Amino acid sequence: MDNPISPPATSGIWLVKTGAIFISNCDIIRSRKCLLISPSGTDGVYAAYVTNCYFDSSEYGLYATGTGKFTRAVFTNSWFSGHTCDGVCLANDETSAISFVNCHFFGNGGNGVVAFQADDLSITASNASGNTGSGVSIASGVTKFKIFGNIMGSSGWYSGNSIGVYVAPSTYTSYDISHNDFTGNTNAALSDGGSATESKKVLFNVGAASSSSENNTITFSNPADYSRLVLDGASGTGGDLIFKEAGGPKWGVASVGGPFEILDADAPPARTLAHQRGIWTRRVCTPRRPRAMGSMGEAG
Repeated sequence: MDNPISPPATSGIWLVKTGAIFISNCDIIRSRKCLLISPSGTDGVYAAYVTNCYFDSSEYGLYATGTGKFTRAVFTNSWFSGHTCDGVCLANDETSAISFVNCHFFGNGGNGVVAFQADDLSITASNASGNTGSGVSIASGVTKFKIFGNIMGSSGWYSGNSIGVYVAPSTYTSYDISHNDFTGNTNAALSDGGSATESKKVLFNVGAASSSSENNTITFSNPADYSRLVLDGASGTGGDLIFKEAGGPKWGVASVGGPFEILDADAPPARTLAHQRGIWTRRVCTPRRPRAMGSMGEAG
């Protein structure tokens, strides 16, 4: 669907009220807003499943606005690239449970994805590269979000973004930015100004420091598993992350490139004041004695 007439159409596809809708195998180009979602009042756009679509060369690939609910939407294997503004702009007042899986956000004049309002936003296994702004930009109106397992730097013959992921200074409910590749961005890999009331995890990213809030719990099923925790790229917090045993007296520390170490101390070492903290939990597995065998080999 190509709308080259000047001025171009307001949108390629416009959703204002749906109970459920499938959009698949579409190519929308030069349409100002390739996919416009704008419910109002008590109306809502529910359960929009978008798969294998190209949203290209417009102002926005996806633009969500309005006062009605936009919720339970999944975007899979889709392209939001080559736009003069943002690949995706979430500015709807009632946005929740929105997922992007294996999507591309390349070469946009603004951000790959910008979220002004959202609850439970998830971006996984996707690429955001060559955007003038950020690969993903999170504003203070967002409450919970997850950015996991993406490439947010140079990829696909595109250079990096200005910033891989930007999180506005604010207090969020919870968020997780983990296992991403931030290499190749020009100004910053990750600009994280946020804190969280429940849980914050920024861990195991390539090219960005790790941190976590005190409400995170790392659970091990056996004491032997302690040695398997290695935090990658924690140099931004001074080289160590400090953990407190949940409900117990001990402290633990994980150094860059080194294993988790239990510290026999009733108080944290002085250096924890300059480091990020988390909570670890021990669960000791007690071996059970085998039951006796009868004379015929049956269990006694």
